[in-house]
Amino acid sequence: MNSRKEGQVDEHEWEMQERGLRAIRDPEAGGMDPAADSYRRVAAALNCAPRSEPPRDFAAEMAMQIDQQNAGIEQALFRGLFLGLAVSAIVVTALYGGRWWQAMQATPTDGALQWVAAVAGCVALSWVIGQLRRSAELMGS
Repeated sequence: MNSRKEGQVDEHEWEMQERGLRAIRDPEAGGMDPAADSYRRVAAALNCAPRSEPPRDFAAEMAMQIDQQNAGIEQALFRGLFLGLAVSAIVVTALYGGRWWQAMQATPTDGALQWVAAVAGCVALSWVIGQLRRSAELMGS
């Protein structure tokens, strides 16, 4: 059987615990007996215990790091695709450029020249819009 009485508090022990807590808050208090000093050490250890939860901005920080990593991967993939496209365009132009140009000059009535102009216009328009967006972002920052 448990002979300890749950409802009673030892006033002397309570006072030593309180003096230990006050000594943490006011280090110049001094003059503590050894029992109260042990409570001061316990209170100091509890105050410097490691946090059991992540920092407040943990999720935002992780999302930002992941975005930066993804942006790096996407940039590398984009550069690789652009390089592949450029190399293939050079190879195709070297192999078939002469024949293609002769065919374009021979049949201007088929609308081929209009399609080339339309594609060139789309590429130019996309580039201009990209430049405008980039300058707007720089001005907004």
